[in-house]
Amino acid sequence: MKKASINAVRLTKQSTALKRVVAYANSVFRLVGGGDRFSNLTKALEVEFLQLGSDIGHVPQLLDFGCGNMAIGEALDQASCAKLVACTDIYQAPSDGDQKKWARYHQVKGDVLPFENGAFDASMVIDVLHHAGTERAVTILRELARPSTYIVVKDHFEYGPVSRQLLRLADWYGNWAYDVNVPERYFDTSSWPKTVSLAGLKEVRRTTGITIHTGIFGLILPAKLHFISVLTRS
Repeated sequence: MKKASINAVRLTKQSTALKRVVAYANSVFRLVGGGDRFSNLTKALEVEFLQLGSDIGHVPQLLDFGCGNMAIGEALDQASCAKLVACTDIYQAPSDGDQKKWARYHQVKGDVLPFENGAFDASMVIDVLHHAGTERAVTILRELARPSTYIVVKDHFEYGPVSRQLLRLADWYGNWAYDVNVPERYFDTSSWPKTVSLAGLKEVRRTTGITIHTGIFGLILPAKLHFISVLTRS
């Protein structure tokens, strides 16, 4: 069996022992009942970054926004789909962590990023924007467009109240131990283009129907609820 504890979210030092146990137990059950989410997600992103690399003529220099424990960005780097240059999140870097690894990490508490204009080929935002809410999502995308030529977004579409509550249930299950909020609503096929437009961006391409889970979790979160959108400046 593959390592059950792989998750893009990072537990902090303030996490209680109970939450650490719950996080591990959840990851085990998710692996058994839903397949290897981490591998399925990174494979889908590899396809997008390989295409992006082909479009721009070289391996994209990448900023991972909301990086968690950097697992996804590192996987893309190891697969030579992207060169992970910098990562950001709201947590303080661990003082006892791998110093080489955390040297590229930047703690960001607001919506202004500490990077120069055009510093990266691409930014990556993985299952982050729905937690921020629609208005802040626009602000985040606008700011990411400043240092990045492209923005690769992985997020969810809801298709009405049933799928919305299933997504909320899954968010609660997957994120309670990490103190991540559960949103009231998610993007849909109408609100997402509006969000992109309000951010002054355009969608280069969108991939939907992405199989992230199998088994029980695949029934709760079918492929149609997952999408990847590649954005650039209008």
